Amino acid sequence: MRGPEPSRPGRRTRQALWGAALLTLAGLAFWINAPLAGQLFDGSAQRVSRLPRAARWHAGQRLLVLAPHPDDETLCCAGMIQQAQAAGAQVWIAWVTAGDGFEFDAALTQRVLRPGPAGMRRLGLQRMEEARRAAALLGVPAQRTFMLGFPDGGLFSLFTTHYVQPYTARRAGAAGGVPAWRPPSGCLLYWPLPGRRAAHGACPRPA
Repeated sequence: MRGPEPSRPGRRTRQALWGAALLTLAGLAFWINAPLAGQLFDGSAQRVSRLPRAARWHAGQRLLVLAPHPDDETLCCAGMIQQAQAAGAQVWIAWVTAGDGFEFDAALTQRVLRPGPAGMRRLGLQRMEEARRAAALLGVPAQRTFMLGFPDGGLFSLFTTHYVQPYTARRAGAAGGVPAWRPPSGCLLYWPLPGRRAAHGACPRPA
């Protein structure tokens, strides 16, 4: 009677690769949902539930949504945008960055291991176009949307060591400074809650 065949090196290698891939996916899923996990364990859900209800929107009001990245305005504030417009309020959206610092996104969408600066800039252009289409679906006209173009991952440097001099984005390789843009007068400013990423924490708060 023959015993079990010894495992081949190639099979062990494939099993190890599959295991590493599964661990990577699990880690990525946890990283993406880390803010949600934090809400479950730090009591933030209970604190949010105790907040007073927002006042109803009415005609003549103006709402400015300041989004750290393209898609934040939709993930966070799509319902508020629709409610405000249904009540007759006007809505503006300003994106602080083009989201051109998410290397994993660029690697997946462009199917390359190392996107490089050119690939990161292509990602930013793609996310800008997607954000404009999403805003149009929410009923916000193009003339009320603004892309500020701060470097994703470089906001803290812009506000500190590079406040008065040009800054070159670490991933996208593009140089830039503080844009000369001012929000529409009389706007109520709303921004997505600060998350664990630097762009959220570095966004200015209303005074």
